[in-house]
Amino acid sequence: MLNFVTDRRNLISEISALKTRNDALLLTTQALINAQTGLDENNSAHYTGSQYRTYDAQVSELARKYSCTADWGSLVMKNIIDVRAAFIAGTGVIPRVRDGFKGDAKREIEFIQRLCRMNDVKGKKPQLWGTEAEIEGKVLFKLKPIFDPLDGMGNIKVVHVPWRKFRYNIQVVEPDFEQYVRATYTGTSLETSFDLASEGFVYARFGGNSYEVNLTPPKAAFVLRHTEDLDKELWDWRKINHLFAAPTPWFNCEDVDEARRLTDYISAKNWRIGKAIVTSNSEFDLVCAKGEGFNSIKQAIESDIQVISGTTGVPVHFLGHPELLSNRSTADTLLQLIELSTDKERDIWQAAYTELFRKATLMFNSSFNNNLNPDAIIAEMPVTSTANLVFVEKVYLPMYLQGALSLQTLLSYLTDVDTQAEMERIAAEKVEKQQEQALEMEQQIKLQQALPGGKGNVGAAGKQG
Repeated sequence: MLNFVTDRRNLISEISALKTRNDALLLTTQALINAQTGLDENNSAHYTGSQYRTYDAQVSELARKYSCTADWGSLVMKNIIDVRAAFIAGTGVIPRVRDGFKGDAKREIEFIQRLCRMNDVKGKKPQLWGTEAEIEGKVLFKLKPIFDPLDGMGNIKVVHVPWRKFRYNIQVVEPDFEQYVRATYTGTSLETSFDLASEGFVYARFGGNSYEVNLTPPKAAFVLRHTEDLDKELWDWRKINHLFAAPTPWFNCEDVDEARRLTDYISAKNWRIGKAIVTSNSEFDLVCAKGEGFNSIKQAIESDIQVISGTTGVPVHFLGHPELLSNRSTADTLLQLIELSTDKERDIWQAAYTELFRKATLMFNSSFNNNLNPDAIIAEMPVTSTANLVFVEKVYLPMYLQGALSLQTLLSYLTDVDTQAEMERIAAEKVEKQQEQALEMEQQIKLQQALPGGKGNVGAAGKQG
């Protein structure tokens, strides 16, 4: 009777174990089917490509990655945003007189220079504001009249409003989606809330469709998943190396007793790789990890880097992988890639700064009883590339030296030089040099006249001249 009970229990246990294995097999089979069809356990699609499918999620994750608070992808994403912002900002913002403007515009350019100085537009602000635009895909500036504490004169303060902090809304007059008529935000207090008419703000957007005024995903948002995958792949590679990169000593013994004796012997001798050891009835080998997993991870890393570089325009050697370059000429070509990739954003920024100068001039006129021309000054954001400098050296400079090209035209090809301001400085230096030469000549004449017989000599020299 006891044997029957025991056999029955064993049979039940085996049936239970068999059922468990069968259930596991079914789950594995279903998982394989789901992997092929793109369905999860609820028969819902889970291959979405990216989990950041809303503007809010994209901007929030970009900000986390840039501030290094995200789980994955922070290092690569910060590099992408900083490089793009640097190329977009270029050599800074240069205000200049609009082509075809009649008049000298000295008062206008003087005000814009004071505006740029007070708001650090010629300093670090273009880079900082460019970084914000790369995270949010848009920028909003509030304008307000103040007295400049440095010179006590009236000026216009430019305040950047981050969307992550103040979820503002821009209104347009449809179907004209480029005419921004109002910027509003309802905060927790009157101090933070604002309702601005068009003359009180400047708004620029760098992403989204033409009709999407407030939903503006930046370019870096398209590679959020790839930056995370790249970070994970590097981590996986590091983990595999930690576990398997070092060779593992392996002794193949005849039996268990031989294995125990060898283990005791090795422990007693404190054996390390590099020391000699003699064994009997056993074989020694150094075992390393085998398989294609390492090459697969390496290929995945390179693929993600190429996708990130191709989407954002940031060259692969800027992402820390110069080994993916074939030669120096390829690196120079990739620099042109980042210039072309940021060309659109630079044009938008130039238009935004030009609008900023115009609205600031109008606000200055109305607030401080002035009559400056708001359309006199425009903004430029030049970028000087190595290829451009080489072309100027090889082509335009010889033409200038031969008299076939004017100095003003030559300077116009140097994109980080304000041609008009430089011509004025050259003319001023020329006049100053002529005045110095005339003064030196006058002093020489006086010195000769002061010498005995100097008058006669000078007169004779004058007559001969």
